[in-house]
Amino acid sequence: MKFEKLGNIARIQIGKTPPRGIAKYWGKGNSWVSISDLKSSTICSTKEEITDLAVIECGCKKIPKDTLLMSFKLSIGKVAFAGKDLFTNEAICGIILKDKSKVATEYLYYALKNTKLVGSNVAVKGATLNTASLNALQIPLLEGIENQLHIANLLSKAENLIAQRKESIRLLDEFLKSTFLEMFGDPVRNEKKWNKSELKNYAKVRIGPFGSLLHREDYVQNGVPLVNPSHIGEGKIAIDPELTISKSKMKELSAYVMHAGDVVLGRRGEIGRCAVVTKKEDGYLCGTGSIFIRPTEKLNPIFLYNIISSASMRKVLENSAKGITMKNLNSGIIENLKIPVPPFQLQTQFAQIVEKTEALKTQYQQSLQELENLYGSLSQKAFRGELVSKKKEAKVIALTPEPKLVQPELNKQQAFLRKLMLASHIIHELCEEPTFGHTKLMKLLYLSEQAGGMALQTNYKKFAAGPFDGKTLTLIDQEFAKNKWFVIEKKTFSINGQQREATVYRKTDKSLLYKKHFDNYFESETDTINRIIELFRKEKTQTTEIVATLYFAWKELIIANTMISKNSLVKSFYQFHKEKKKFTEDEILFGYEFMLTNELYPN
Repeated sequence: MKFEKLGNIARIQIGKTPPRGIAKYWGKGNSWVSISDLKSSTICSTKEEITDLAVIECGCKKIPKDTLLMSFKLSIGKVAFAGKDLFTNEAICGIILKDKSKVATEYLYYALKNTKLVGSNVAVKGATLNTASLNALQIPLLEGIENQLHIANLLSKAENLIAQRKESIRLLDEFLKSTFLEMFGDPVRNEKKWNKSELKNYAKVRIGPFGSLLHREDYVQNGVPLVNPSHIGEGKIAIDPELTISKSKMKELSAYVMHAGDVVLGRRGEIGRCAVVTKKEDGYLCGTGSIFIRPTEKLNPIFLYNIISSASMRKVLENSAKGITMKNLNSGIIENLKIPVPPFQLQTQFAQIVEKTEALKTQYQQSLQELENLYGSLSQKAFRGELVSKKKEAKVIALTPEPKLVQPELNKQQAFLRKLMLASHIIHELCEEPTFGHTKLMKLLYLSEQAGGMALQTNYKKFAAGPFDGKTLTLIDQEFAKNKWFVIEKKTFSINGQQREATVYRKTDKSLLYKKHFDNYFESETDTINRIIELFRKEKTQTTEIVATLYFAWKELIIANTMISKNSLVKSFYQFHKEKKKFTEDEILFGYEFMLTNELYPN
C-alpha cells in the first residue's frame, strides 16, 4: 500500500454561487449542488437550480456525470457521485481523475470517506480546507484497477447491508403506525366512533417538581436518575448519569417517583415527546420539565403512548400549550385531553403486537451495530492493503453472512387489503390512459411493492408477460365488482394484424372510497408509488413489462451473488421465460438505461 497526493491523481474543480440578488440567475435549467443536497451516494436532483445565463455570465464550470463530489467547507468530508452533469457552490469541489486506467472512481470514493480530513474522518463541522490542502491530501492507493474495484465492491456490499437493516427498522416503525390506524383510526378524527372521554377519567396526571425543590447539592453521582424532556426520544428514555439525586432526596420527592406502566412526556420544548416507563426505569424521578401519567386498569399505557405521540394529538397539544416565549403544558391541559377509549381487550391486543415488534426491532438494532462495526473493520483493513486477494475477502465475508431483509409480517387478510388499496390507487390514476390495462397494472403493482420495500405476500411467478400473480389479480377484480369501485371491461384491439383482448377499468362514483385506506396504509411509501405511476404513465405496456422483468432478473442475480452487468442482465432476461425472445437486445438495454436514469433498480 502506498500513499499518493490527491493533486497527483486528480484535478480539483471548485464551484461557484451566482449573486443571490439577481433573479435571472436562479430558476429551472441546471442542477446546482449545495451541502444540504449531499444526503445520498449519487446526486441526481437538487433543491436549487441555476439558469444558463448564470453559467455564462458567472463563469460557472460544469462538473461531468460520474465525477466525485466532496464538501470541503463548513461540514467537510461528505462525498457523493454526480448522477448527471451539474454545478456546485464554492463549498463543494469536483474531483476529476487524471487517469482512470490507474485509479477507479469507485475506489477513490471510499478512500476519501476513510481519509482523515482536518483531524477527523468525515463531516467535520466548522472546519475548512482550501485548494492547496485538498491537493495535499494523502490517499491510500492500491496497485491495479482490479484490486481497487474489488475493495469498492466489498465496501459497497457492506454499506448495502447496513442500509437494508436500517430500512427493516424503519418498516417496523411504519408497521406499528399503520396497525394502530387500522385498529383504532386517527385518535382526533375518531373515524371509528369510539367513546371519547377526558383523560382524567382514566388516569392520574402529575407534573414534575418545581425547580425550587431541587438544589445543586441534591445532585450526586450514581443516584436516582431524573427524566427531563431531553431524556425522552423516539419513545425511549435515555437518562444522563450525571443528573441523579440522592436516595434521601428521592424519599422527600416520593410523590414524583415514576413506576413501570406510567407514561412520561415533556411539557415544554418539543410538545408531545413521550415514552412508556419500563421495568428498567421503575423508580426514576419525573424531572421539572416533565409530566407523568398513571393509567388506570382500563387504559393500556402502550395504547395511551401511541395516542399522545400521534401527529394529530401532538397538534392538539401544541395548540393547547400556554406561554409566549416558550410553550408549556400543565396538568390541567393533559387531564382534560379527550381521547378515544376502545375496549380494553383491543388495547391489550395492540400492546402485544407492539411488544413483539419492539423485541424484533431490538434484535435488528443489535444487528445494525454489528454491521457498522464490521464496516469499520473492513475499511481499516481495506486501506491497509489487507483485503486484496479473493481468498482474504472470502475469510472476511464468512465472518458475517448477509442477513435477509425481514419485513413486518402481515396476516393474509391485511396483506390483501393493502394490495387492493395499492391496485385501486394505480387504477384510479391511470385508467384513462390508452396504454393501461391488466398487464400494466400487474407490472406496476410489482414495481411499487419492490421499490417501496413492502411485504404484501404477493406470489409473483415467471409468466410470458413478466412477474405475474393471477390469483391476486382475480381476487382484486372480484372486490372491485362487489364494491363497485371500478367497472371492468374487455377491449379488443389489433397488433400487427392480430386481434387481441385487454381488460380495462372505468371509474365509478365510488372509486375514491379507497383513498382514506390507501393514505393510512402507505403514508411513507406514497411518494415512491406516485413516482412509479408518473414514470410509466405515458410509457407503452411493453416498456413496463421489460423493466419489471429486468427488475426481477436483477434481484435474482443479486441473490446468486453474480456481478450486475449488461450481459448478465440480458442473459437473465432471456432465461426468465421463452416468450422473452420476442424482445431485441436493444429493447432490453433501453429498459436497462431507463432503470438507471430513473434510479429504479434493486440494492
